[in-house]
Amino acid sequence: MSCWLTATGCWELLGTTTTAVNSGLRREDVALEMPPLLTWFVGRADVTRFFAAAPVFAAPGRLRLVPVRANGQPAFAAYQRQPDGAYRAYAVTVPAVTATGIARIVTFFDPGLFSSFGLPAAIPGEGLR
Repeated sequence: MSCWLTATGCWELLGTTTTAVNSGLRREDVALEMPPLLTWFVGRADVTRFFAAAPVFAAPGRLRLVPVRANGQPAFAAYQRQPDGAYRAYAVTVPAVTATGIARIVTFFDPGLFSSFGLPAAIPGEGLR
């Protein structure tokens, strides 16, 4: 049975909150990679600026996160809300969590990966927590 969560719920499941992830729990030397994009960021300040400027994070409810495991690590699959209200596969994010904080965030912008986790390409917008 899948557990559909909001961004806050998924991060709580991972042992933190989105507010903490976006600030203090990232290490000073955190790295953000987004294959297949060639863009990447290193350092808490640059990663925080990127998240603050990214349109996908601008409106509450724009993403729905589903906890998964990728290569044995906690991860999540992100669905993005579409104009019709449905959520479509968007990205898989794997944060590397260490004793000193989040060291690396790798986000794969490949909706084709969702089937590898047994997840559908889209989920309805209604009935989600």
